[in-house]
Amino acid sequence: MPEPTVPITGALTGIGRAAALALARDGAHLVVSGRRDAAGLQRAITGPCLA
Repeated sequence: MPEPTVPITGALTGIGRAAALALARDGAHLVVSGRRDAAGLQRAITGPCLA
C-alpha cells in the first residue's frame, strides 16, 4: 500500500509541527500550511525531517 498523503494545518508550531514531523518520519507525504513565510517553513519542517 502506498504511503498516505496527509494535509497538516498549523505545521510550523505546536501540535501541528509535532504531527507533521511524526508522520514524515513514518513515511507519509505531507501537504503543510502555516502562517509563516517560506523560509520559516523550510527551517521548521524540512530541516528536522532530513536529520
